[in-house]
Amino acid sequence: MQGRKQVRVAALSHYRKHVQRGDFPDGHYKPLKSIEEDRRSEAEDNETKDSEDEVENSEDSEPPTTESAAAWLNSPPKDQEDLRAGKTSKILLPSARAEGLYHLGLKCPGLERVVDGLVVGTQVCQNNTTITFDTGVFHRVRLLNHIGLKTRCAPCDARFRFNEFLRNFLLGAEDGQQICSHESCINSVWEGSKFCKEHFRNLKIDPLLFPRAEQEVLRALFKEAASVQWHPKTEAMAKILRMKSGKSTIPASQVVNIDLEFGWGSREVYQIGLADLEARKVLDCLTKYGEGVVAPSSSPLPAPPTWAQLQYEQKVKGYYTQDGTLCAKQVVEKLEKIGISDNTIFLSWAIWGFDLSYLREWLQQEGFHDVLPGNENLYLLLQEFRHNLKETIGTTCYKGKGFPLSLPVVFPLLFGYDHELAGRNHHALVDAKQLALMCLLFIDLCKPPHERVYWQGSVVNNPGIAGKRQRNIDEFFSPSQNKRARPM
Repeated sequence: MQGRKQVRVAALSHYRKHVQRGDFPDGHYKPLKSIEEDRRSEAEDNETKDSEDEVENSEDSEPPTTESAAAWLNSPPKDQEDLRAGKTSKILLPSARAEGLYHLGLKCPGLERVVDGLVVGTQVCQNNTTITFDTGVFHRVRLLNHIGLKTRCAPCDARFRFNEFLRNFLLGAEDGQQICSHESCINSVWEGSKFCKEHFRNLKIDPLLFPRAEQEVLRALFKEAASVQWHPKTEAMAKILRMKSGKSTIPASQVVNIDLEFGWGSREVYQIGLADLEARKVLDCLTKYGEGVVAPSSSPLPAPPTWAQLQYEQKVKGYYTQDGTLCAKQVVEKLEKIGISDNTIFLSWAIWGFDLSYLREWLQQEGFHDVLPGNENLYLLLQEFRHNLKETIGTTCYKGKGFPLSLPVVFPLLFGYDHELAGRNHHALVDAKQLALMCLLFIDLCKPPHERVYWQGSVVNNPGIAGKRQRNIDEFFSPSQNKRARPM
């Protein structure tokens, strides 16, 4: 599974959403912290200055689309009428607390960002509105289970969110632009965007794809971060560096990269992907549960799977895998043949330990105990990258936020969009192989710059090497429905 950086409030709120949806019981699978992070968490909380707007908007449950963004300008946010109406006053009165209402009675700051109580910019509220229960915008702080008032009045809040949407997805009009950017369209641009209203609403955006100009910005940032020697932030990662020192390869029995595809609600393991540190396949299979064995659903209430969950399950179970479909006994036999045991170190690109936990739970349900180690042997490489990037280029280096570390985003940036693994995420083996290459890159970055070998050949350091590649003959014979999951 992929991980991405979140502010502290947003991360806890994200966790709370999973609990409320019944994905797992409260208190289970909380975000793992590195040893260094445990020691410094309190100090970091005092040092981190998150925008008030990030905290207020961290509760959005679905990624916005151009159609939903356009609707912000003409209609109030969801639940506003209910929150103002008397029928929810029983919720509002006991739930509203002082920390959520400190904007009450203050002047609306207008369309600019607000950081640490200071307005960054000069665009003021045109109506000079005072924030009240009638003029303000309510938002539910699920983390603290109470209701608060946003910083701005309703019209300014809608416009601010829309402007942020344009900025985040690079949809704002260029200076002096008057005509829609869509080919053959001569209509005027709409509401500060680079498109007319019709083409804006119908535009399909992918938040994981960056325009070429943005790719260069991100690569330049990473190159700046890599200009100094990196250091492991946990003793666990330092151990892997010591193991790698002086050795050409480390067997999968000692260190292996893991990724699973599984059901969030059911916790059923669909696909297992394991790769060694050289990005070679160790295990690539779909799973077959034994008769009478049911995945330990994380939901305390029986709820049918959603349409999206069923579609995802069907998609994954249709993947081509080199080892086919294996039952638990066959998986254990494969692991034992490789030499994987409860002493093996597992690497994962995630912020939580789902992958190893769910695989271990399934094998234990099938009667196979002491096959895999506990989570103390699970090392989260994502945190190592996050710590080093934070120390070198900070947490506001890219559009006021940290460097994006979602694996589908960062891998093609560093290894090229034409790499044979790029753009094929959410297939367990592909993700495990990408993780292996990221680990090799991290090990190389922990060397003095003049001693690096792997980094010198990367796309970031040599952008000209990214180009068309010759496809392997196996790719032409893979099932057409599995174009993003070709045999490796």
